[in-house]
Amino acid sequence: MPPDDLYDPMVAAAIKASLEDTQAPTGSASQSSPQAQNLQSRSSAKPVVDLTNDSDNDSDLQVVFPKSNSMVGSETDADASEDDDDLKQAIALSLDTSTSPVNESRKSLQGTPQNQGTKSESSPHNTASGQGFLGLDRKQMEQERLLRLNKRKADSQETSPSQPPAKSVKAHEMPGSSATTVSSASVPGPSSRPANQPTVDGTDIRASSLDIEFVSSKKATSDTPMADYSRQHTSMPQSVPRSGTGIQWALGTVKKTRLSNSPRKPNDISIEEVLQREDLEIAVLSSFLWQYEWVLSKLDTNRTLIRFVVHAETEQQMELEAESAGISNLRFTFPSLEGQISIMHSKLMLLFHPGYLRIAVPTANLIAVDWGVGDVMENSVFIIDLPQKSQKNGPAEDIHPQFYHDLVYFLKASSYPQTIIDKLAGFDFSETARYAFVHTIGGAHQDEKWRWTGYTGLGRAVANLGLRTQAPISVDFITSSLGSLSEDLLRGFYLACKGDDGTTDYQFRNTKPSLRAKSPLQNISREWTDRFRVYFPSARTVDGVARSVHRPARDIGGTVCFSSKYWNAPKMPRHVLKDCQSERNVLMHNKIAFVKVSEPIPFSEDTECRGWAYVGSANLSESAWGRLVKDRVTGAPKLNCRNWECGVLIPVISEISASKAPADSRSETDSNNLSVALFNDTIPVPMKTPAENLAAGREPWFFRD
Repeated sequence: MPPDDLYDPMVAAAIKASLEDTQAPTGSASQSSPQAQNLQSRSSAKPVVDLTNDSDNDSDLQVVFPKSNSMVGSETDADASEDDDDLKQAIALSLDTSTSPVNESRKSLQGTPQNQGTKSESSPHNTASGQGFLGLDRKQMEQERLLRLNKRKADSQETSPSQPPAKSVKAHEMPGSSATTVSSASVPGPSSRPANQPTVDGTDIRASSLDIEFVSSKKATSDTPMADYSRQHTSMPQSVPRSGTGIQWALGTVKKTRLSNSPRKPNDISIEEVLQREDLEIAVLSSFLWQYEWVLSKLDTNRTLIRFVVHAETEQQMELEAESAGISNLRFTFPSLEGQISIMHSKLMLLFHPGYLRIAVPTANLIAVDWGVGDVMENSVFIIDLPQKSQKNGPAEDIHPQFYHDLVYFLKASSYPQTIIDKLAGFDFSETARYAFVHTIGGAHQDEKWRWTGYTGLGRAVANLGLRTQAPISVDFITSSLGSLSEDLLRGFYLACKGDDGTTDYQFRNTKPSLRAKSPLQNISREWTDRFRVYFPSARTVDGVARSVHRPARDIGGTVCFSSKYWNAPKMPRHVLKDCQSERNVLMHNKIAFVKVSEPIPFSEDTECRGWAYVGSANLSESAWGRLVKDRVTGAPKLNCRNWECGVLIPVISEISASKAPADSRSETDSNNLSVALFNDTIPVPMKTPAENLAAGREPWFFRD
């Protein structure tokens, strides 16, 4: 992409209007607060940046990126300025949605106007005093909260008279953290770490030294955290979410976002159930797209200390802080957008409650439609509840699983406050030993740091969990945005899923074309071609969803983006694309990779791993996962990443006796189809399988054309 390919401000205005019609609170301009109108006016005049701005070669990247928009962003994928006119025309078609069912659902969410009596918790109130960020009437919201709380107490006393009242925490109180530690014999202490280990501000980012050499297969042994965990647990709990407070998923779980107007299912969860606002002391929320009024309506702004981690340039940072001055408990964090960094796209929630920390990693932005409002879009979310450390452990040295170290590394790089990072040490991360926190840190990564983020970091995480394999695997990737897919991207990601740290693909790409045919890497470099499937909706699928909600397809497909330019490119690997059809007949904003190993990986005498999944914010793009290039100056490897992303790697552990039971030959042994039965009890599979190929007659959904 040419370095001066900047987006026109009109694109931002179009996307802003589209989001307002599908997600924003109802009401005319005259009903909105002055703060909201000013903020919307400013946001419409700022350029939109690209999510997946992929490069086409292995040279060092020297690209200047435009300013970004903190209020609204583009979930599109473009790498050429000639796409701008097509994008404007496509988005303009999505603006006339004032009478859509989503708006009706939005009205229900927001409640009646203030002068009509009853008001909902989500309603922005047009009052002259007591208003805060975006015109929220904080006093009235608190009064409504107290009424709801008193009603719940009364109902609770009728059914359980002995139940004590909920603990009240004042706004200025910070939840205490224990200085005690949790020990784990399976994870070496800091003294065993190499001196040259990558750090951020002097903090080690791993708990043990890893051999990342891909020439040998490393499987889990009795000394690995995963092997120790698999002795106790073979599957994740799948209980129905409950309202209220308390630890619910101490072992971790993956849920689908609940659809607001559809029957409740056990694997569904609402944003209210994720946040548990009643005793939420600190909420640290990260997202690319925001509906601030809607998010704040889900929180107790008088009691909860709130920090939003936002995509914003310097000018927008000052505007946000000025607009939020009315809410004393609200602060912002702005990860760097310097140099080649394009998008702060990560989605992460750190939710501090009395006695435990909830970590949630959703695929959803913090906008109503992504959390099921209007029954148009679905997402997924990983959740784990970590108890506060017990005082009885004493002041021993902190020893945490790798998940903790990778999380801290990402938070430090993202400029999270040190006080928040320090608080994490007060919670017991031992149950995260079976998982890996996977991230992409924007910017250029040299020396050994290139191994610790992006797709190379994914390969390290796979190896660290003992999931590295020489045997073939199959990869099924659900993505909500597609750009210029390339063989290099698919090959590199496939090898990372086998536990490679990026060096295999890097060596192959830097081998002269005349020598590649004789390279020992030739066979493994082609292994992905019939074992990789990418799920993206067809135009037929989007049209079907649109008809079910009585809306034009252009109204609902704004964040599901692909261009015919890429589809018709000569080198486009069309054979990997499958029609992504939801089991719930909605569109998807999921970013999920299902990886099945052809040879089970043993973890103990009676357990093994036959697959794992990634759930997070990263689409299948070079911008999201990075590209390993040769530095022009040093000639050494360097990883270039344009986005901030994060996600969780979730293994599927089963008992050997159970996994060796006779299985349906089509669903379990055919590498051309996803094994739903293998994953569904751990990670709900949201799409229909087997899926149809995207081809002539069933072409992809092109939002831009």
